Amino acid sequence: MAASLRQRIVGGRRNCFWLAATVVLALDQLTKYLFANPEAGAYKITVVPLFLNLVGHGTNPRGAFSLGPEGATFYIFATFLGLALIGWFFLTAHPNRLPLYVGLGCVGGGAMGNLIDRMILGAVRDFIDLHWMERAHWPIFNIADTGICLGVGLLLWETFRRADKDGPEQATGNPGGGSS
Repeated sequence: MAASLRQRIVGGRRNCFWLAATVVLALDQLTKYLFANPEAGAYKITVVPLFLNLVGHGTNPRGAFSLGPEGATFYIFATFLGLALIGWFFLTAHPNRLPLYVGLGCVGGGAMGNLIDRMILGAVRDFIDLHWMERAHWPIFNIADTGICLGVGLLLWETFRRADKDGPEQATGNPGGGSS
């Protein structure tokens, strides 16, 4: 049993999960350290004129797009629930599904990055400001959010790609393709 569990956790394409999670988490924490230090105060660094700034504005105590309840408790609980779900998918998915493992790793690494902020600061440090000509601004975000979005995109792509590839008989589990 121990060997079987070890094979489910490491080896083959599953290692891509660990690599993706580590890269997203490390980049998130490094960039937050460099660009989103709450003690630095407010600032604005133009990276690409009329399109991309790095900004220091404090922290975001809410969820994505600054929506949802304020306070860390709800988001910490939701993150642990999400990480448990990622763990279940990781352990039960077919070992050859590379996009699935990379997607789960990106989502997990991003979730961990924001979880660290919420547990230490009670809020998330956001600092990337995408905009169009200083007028239309996307909500400020961070590398963890980017990893989560990329991961969800990969998971959706893998889901639809697999559904097209497998056909109705594989998707339902019976040869006729209909319901039992």
